[in-house]
Amino acid sequence: MQQPNRPLTYDEKKAAEAAFKGLPCDPQWSEAAHAVYLGISSAMENKQNKVFEEDPWQTTTSVS
Repeated sequence: MQQPNRPLTYDEKKAAEAAFKGLPCDPQWSEAAHAVYLGISSAMENKQNKVFEEDPWQTTTSVS
């Protein structure tokens, strides 16, 4: 179910900022802010894993 577009609340903005910076989640944030944090953290983690899988520099070649 698609949620309507709306501006982020103060704690949702703080959660987003923390997720992008790799900072811990604040237990005082609202449930919506926790969802923002978890969503961004999960997306960032998946992106990092994808980069590692597709990194052409990680291929092993032997030099004779």
